Amino acid sequence: MSVMAGYSWPLPTVLCPVWIYLDVLLSTASIMHLCAISLDRYVAIRNPFHHSRSNSRSRARAKITAVWTISAGQSVS
Repeated sequence: MSVMAGYSWPLPTVLCPVWIYLDVLLSTASIMHLCAISLDRYVAIRNPFHHSRSNSRSRARAKITAVWTISAGQSVS
């Protein structure tokens, strides 16, 4: 973290770690969602018949849950 001379945090100090946590969480989730979409498109192009049959709401929810779980784990560590 860089320190800027003469700068003071405008919000209460307890919000600084929350801000950093949310920044890492949301940035990581965004990147992970793009990776998941890219991987899904790759599988759809590579194996179109299997992909169209195996695509379901429960599978989509599982993928979204996996992305958010990985992102939350990454932002805590």
